[in-house]
Amino acid sequence: MVAKAKKRGPSPFKDIKKGTLHTALGYKQGEKIPEGKINSIASKDIGSTITTKSGEKKKITTELKRKAVFAKNARSFSHSKRK
Repeated sequence: MVAKAKKRGPSPFKDIKKGTLHTALGYKQGEKIPEGKINSIASKDIGSTITTKSGEKKKITTELKRKAVFAKNARSFSHSKRK
């Protein structure tokens, strides 16, 4: 007897808007955000401040921290296309 394939739920990536972390930190699309900047945002507490690329101070919100943690994890994804 052949086992049935499991049904997959909805993609967790469908609601992610591209470029929002770049915009929040003052980087242009296509410009790489330094790994240290992403790691520092991911490790700091909500409510603390960071300095953007343009030099302005920005408060870390729940949404910004969530995006930084996702970016940190996405660096380890295999980005090769599946067959």
